[in-house]
Amino acid sequence: MQEVEVIRKVHIEKVSKFVQMQNGCHKYYARLVTSVDGGKTFWYCGVGKDCKTLKEAREYKKANETGIDYSIRYHVQEDLQGGDFGTYRDFTVEQWRNQAIDWATMDDNEGLVESLNRLKHDEVLPFVAELWGLKFRKTRKDKKSINDDSYMEVNK
Repeated sequence: MQEVEVIRKVHIEKVSKFVQMQNGCHKYYARLVTSVDGGKTFWYCGVGKDCKTLKEAREYKKANETGIDYSIRYHVQEDLQGGDFGTYRDFTVEQWRNQAIDWATMDDNEGLVESLNRLKHDEVLPFVAELWGLKFRKTRKDKKSINDDSYMEVNK
């Protein structure tokens, strides 16, 4: 039996002004297309995402073409500086990047903001961990997210 190479790509299309008026605020289609013949032919099978911004469409493309799961969440297992800094947060890597950018902005450190923006996805957590003395752990899927509303209600 011959093994089939599956290739996935995401095509981003700008939605026409007419369609934007009909469906609201979605300005881009990010359509996942698949090839099973080594990239000769690609087929769209109804999988994709309506996106409000080009940035959102590009993030969807990046997640689906690289095979990286951008939905994995991480929480601070330990503040190595002896406090509880960040321990109540449960974020994805990109949310941690944005949180670190907020912290750097509060410290008026534009150089750090630029560095955080340039980091590759797999470089973000080690960088944040070293800079702020944090130890991260992947959030277990069978546990409630710390930011989950039902979890918050139980602990009020």
